[in-house]
Amino acid sequence: MTDEGEQGGRPPRHDVRRALSTLLAVVLCFSLFGGVVALWADQSLFDQDHFANRVTKLLDSEAVRAEVADQFTDALVQNGPPQLAGFKAVIRPAIDDIIQTEAFKQVFRKALREAHRSLFTEHGNDLVVNLSQSLGVLAGSLQISNPDVAADIPTGLDQFLVDLGSNIRGMELWQTAEEMQQLAVGLLIGSALIGIAAVALERDTRRGVFKVGLALCGAGLLVVGSTVLAPRVANATVSDELARKALTSAITIFMGDLQVLGVWLIGYGVIAAALATASAPRHAPFDIRVAWFAARDRFLAWSPATRQGRIGRAVAIIAVGVVVVLQRDAVIPLLVALVGAYVVYLGVVELLTVVGRTPADIAIARADADPTHPHAEHRLRWVLSGGVALLLLLSLAGAWATNSARTRVAEASERACNGSPKLCDRPLDQVAFAGSHNSMSTTAVPGWLFAEQTASITGQLQAGVRALLLKSHYGIPSAISFTGADLVITDRAAELAVDPKAVEAASPDGAGNPEQANRLAASAKIDPAKRDVYLCHVYCEYGATRFRDVLDEVKRFLDRNPDEVIILFVGDYVSTSDTQRVFQEAGLFDRLYPYDTTKPPPTLGQMIDARQNLLLLSEHSGTPPAWNNPGYGLFQDTPFTFTEPSQLLVEGAAGYTGATTYDTGLVADTIVEPDTALPTDTTLAFGKDWVGTPSCRPNRGTPDSPLFQINHFVTPAGSAPTVDQAREVNAYDCLLYT
Repeated sequence: MTDEGEQGGRPPRHDVRRALSTLLAVVLCFSLFGGVVALWADQSLFDQDHFANRVTKLLDSEAVRAEVADQFTDALVQNGPPQLAGFKAVIRPAIDDIIQTEAFKQVFRKALREAHRSLFTEHGNDLVVNLSQSLGVLAGSLQISNPDVAADIPTGLDQFLVDLGSNIRGMELWQTAEEMQQLAVGLLIGSALIGIAAVALERDTRRGVFKVGLALCGAGLLVVGSTVLAPRVANATVSDELARKALTSAITIFMGDLQVLGVWLIGYGVIAAALATASAPRHAPFDIRVAWFAARDRFLAWSPATRQGRIGRAVAIIAVGVVVVLQRDAVIPLLVALVGAYVVYLGVVELLTVVGRTPADIAIARADADPTHPHAEHRLRWVLSGGVALLLLLSLAGAWATNSARTRVAEASERACNGSPKLCDRPLDQVAFAGSHNSMSTTAVPGWLFAEQTASITGQLQAGVRALLLKSHYGIPSAISFTGADLVITDRAAELAVDPKAVEAASPDGAGNPEQANRLAASAKIDPAKRDVYLCHVYCEYGATRFRDVLDEVKRFLDRNPDEVIILFVGDYVSTSDTQRVFQEAGLFDRLYPYDTTKPPPTLGQMIDARQNLLLLSEHSGTPPAWNNPGYGLFQDTPFTFTEPSQLLVEGAAGYTGATTYDTGLVADTIVEPDTALPTDTTLAFGKDWVGTPSCRPNRGTPDSPLFQINHFVTPAGSAPTVDQAREVNAYDCLLYT
């Protein structure tokens, strides 16, 4: 008996339902593509913070940095004093340099937030950003290399506008922003309903699920294709080669997580299609060759009857070939994604068809071919369980992948204090600062004998050192060349006038010996009027670096890395007024933090927000709560007179061979000089942890000093320290057990 459709000459009802199901699957493909893209755009383009973070992330691209630097330079030359035009060749490299700094990225991100508000409002126009705050960073960068140019940088501007985009007012983005979220939600909900209808219309549920799987794969391929084609389409609107390169790089980075979403959709589609195939009675995988041959036959059967039709067919064929040749970089990724998806589909089908099988499962094997077999239902449960497990695994993997892509963008917006966001809210006395002893004594600077560091001050800061231990002295440069630099004579007489006891204590012979220094100064024919503040270790004749030069390096580092806190611990043998003068000349005096011992220690974030993220500790002077903080009023430390690495090893450290004994009692306070500001009759005492080994004995400071300095370096008797010794005592395992 034929059904009613056949009697009336119409197609059978199940054929109509199948056609409708196929049509809905096609609609599902495009609606899901639109929903995913709309959801991504709503979060990435129209959310102010996400937009600023993503665009800032584009600065990782060299091409984008070059384009921003060009726009920045042009705006500066146009808005600055006329003489800047002659220094464009100097300014452009400096701008390119500062664009890579965290300081510029912070200014850029803030400016983008402000520009976003204008861009997505009814009165918005170009993507114009106000980079006035970055002018100070540029001036600081040029201060050392080109101070004359730096003086011409207009740092006091409230508005320094740089146009980073063409006029886009006609796009009416403010209206799009309001509608995008509603569009995304509507398309995604509609896609879910369409998918359910596509499955329901099919008489064979498995076939309906297979179609939905193909629709998901198609939507994913469209998403991936859009991320591949978008840069190329945008390039067609730009004529400048450098601008095209920047645009391509920018769009690729900006749409990175959208591409991950597309791959995720393909994965869901592959598993859905494989699940439908594996649960079928004979679970025969879909043969892609059948689809290829069917498409080929349909194309060959297309033979227009008219001459114009045949010409159109030929032109279409030629156009496809030209596109494949010219856009091969776009076509190849799509073909790879398609082939890869099909290969994964075959693998998942194979996996699901063996789920739950053992050599003894003969009956279940028969059930694969006979859907009426009593074990068929048992077999189906195994397949469904395996498919659900794969979907869960894909969901976890996809969530991790998309979150990872977003995290890489979000990391650019999260402030990291001294390298970690966790340290921003941590008090100063709960943060470890890597320090360098006699930081100025470096082989990177000519004139140093027995140098204790191999990197410059800048190199040490870039390597993670955040505490610089220095010694300031009065020195007078001579005309005598010594190891590649002018010999600097220590002005002991000037230092004795400031603090005789400090000078005598620092001298190896216990007395300042100013007569000898004066005789040396006279023989070198030096000019006392050229006296300046130098960083030296006991005697400047062994090596000296001008204090101002070191502070210039520190300032440049802080300008580039505004979220860093640096400690300067200075053994000062010069007057407080001269110390203040040097900091003022370097432009760092306002950055000094006045530590108030009557209040809890500041957090790193508080110091950074106050732009007082430079803590000066003076060994011999300093009166709280002024900027000149007393070193051993705030610090307590361990001994520092170690001549060999074994003296710094403790139980648990590699190479330790002795036995550690711990004193269970309390030891007396550190002896404090009677004429210092610190109390000598305190009842506080050091605990047992201080006296486990000689390297942990209390040294300077008192038990209530909030900051703790571990001296962990070797100074061999009669020789200079070596790199090998430093590597041994500063190895991770050694420091861990110290």
